[in-house]
Amino acid sequence: MYKVFVVDDEIVIREGLRNNIDWEANGFQLVGEAPDGEIALPMIRDEKPDILITDIRMPFLDGIALCREVRRVMPWIQIVILSGFDSFDYAKQAISLGVQEYLLKPISSDELKSVLFRLVKSIEKEQMEQQDLEKLRQQMRNGKKLVQEQIISNVIMNGVSETEGKKICTQMRSFGINLISSRYTVIEFRASSEDADYTDMHANLMKLMERCYDSVFLSSGEGFLNALVLGDSEKDIEERAYSFARSALDELDRAGCGDVRASIGETVADFCDISSSYKSARHTRHVAENNRQPLQMRRIIGARDVRETPRSADKALEVQSLYDRMKYADLGDFKEQLMDYVDSLKTMNACIPLDGNYLRSEVLMTAFRIIQEAGGDPQKVLEPVWLDRSTAGLDDLEGYISRALAVMHRAIKFRESNGSVKGNPAVNKARRYLESNFTNPNLTFQDVVDYVAMSSSHFSTLFSQTTGMTFTKYLIDLRMAKARELLYSTSMRSSEIAYAVGYNDPHYFSYLFKKCSGVTPSEFRSGFAKAGEEPQED
Repeated sequence: MYKVFVVDDEIVIREGLRNNIDWEANGFQLVGEAPDGEIALPMIRDEKPDILITDIRMPFLDGIALCREVRRVMPWIQIVILSGFDSFDYAKQAISLGVQEYLLKPISSDELKSVLFRLVKSIEKEQMEQQDLEKLRQQMRNGKKLVQEQIISNVIMNGVSETEGKKICTQMRSFGINLISSRYTVIEFRASSEDADYTDMHANLMKLMERCYDSVFLSSGEGFLNALVLGDSEKDIEERAYSFARSALDELDRAGCGDVRASIGETVADFCDISSSYKSARHTRHVAENNRQPLQMRRIIGARDVRETPRSADKALEVQSLYDRMKYADLGDFKEQLMDYVDSLKTMNACIPLDGNYLRSEVLMTAFRIIQEAGGDPQKVLEPVWLDRSTAGLDDLEGYISRALAVMHRAIKFRESNGSVKGNPAVNKARRYLESNFTNPNLTFQDVVDYVAMSSSHFSTLFSQTTGMTFTKYLIDLRMAKARELLYSTSMRSSEIAYAVGYNDPHYFSYLFKKCSGVTPSEFRSGFAKAGEEPQED
């Protein structure tokens, strides 16, 4: 249906137009009428008709003034002027305003229908031209995007020289894209299934990329997608990279694109080194796929999570105590930590004599401390590995190292079997910090992030992947566990317990407690009383 609006100060004309044409049967809808241009104009703005039929001489705002205003704000409207005056001046003004038809009164319904049908053809022709124009524009946009993506893909995968890099940055600026930045990193997205539809993945990530305001650029390869991320600093780009990776995986999950892993490469400061970040992202994925279980389980993993600490033969490293290395280690990485400790001692040989007895002493002290902190008896746990002073197998340093590995394996296995310190070292460090500070009502997520020295996005991703829950839920669970303990073992009131576990608002504490436990604090305490426990005051 094409919408028609009629403006004429003669009611007889308006009624004749309204009643003598079967509008709907002819494919039209009469959406409004008015006696003059001043009344008509706001109605036309609301109704947005396709065709305007107007008298030329009316009080207040005449047809010429109305046409001028309509043409200014709604140029697509087809205009038909009805006039009782065969005036050349009127006709000339109408032509200058782009009026499509100028008709003299009186006009028959058949004549008007013929004009309307002619206007419909004109509208349809304009619509087709607009559609063709929009298709051409879209093809140009798609072509430009394809060129842009090919350029970025070449930079990521093949690398460029300094001269080529400057030319590319200049060329991309002509597309309205600024690739000059302080920091760069590459994220590789790869599906676990060989039959994954990367075309669908690409389309979904393009929508996400367009919301990143020229800080992320997508490119595709054979069986994977890459994202080039730009940032202002080390912290800023890490934040951007992990945020985009997390949002991308959420988007792909919602689109049903299957299991996809995001591997984040090293950060580089030079445009010409972007390919190095890409190689680092691939290496990160390979390590994660072929390494121990904790890495295999993560869907987002960065080069920082798998890289080895670079060593220099010319520069002695500061020796970190063995306990500091082992207190957050797990069965998957304790060997690497121990060997790194031995290598550190070798570089400091001038200060610390590296022999079997020194290593044996350090390992035993560390193992004792780990086992005691986990609530165990070191002699029972370690016996008979090294508690006796037998020298069997200790002919050289390698023998002491072999024995040291056996001792640390027992100690850490005991700790893990007793539910103490599992998972990623940074996450374990955060857990310890939370255990010591959860009673602080002003404790924030940023406090923990600063303590472990990571970006908030990186830590948030790592923490949830390692623990299986968000930071907020972990902290609430920690506080609620302590609250249940206090409700069971003390006579403290609920309000006192709220303050004791880190909440300044007792009502909010009670709300969270019921949400987590299914009962109120008083109901929880009463449950023990009914079971034969001594009731506590609440």
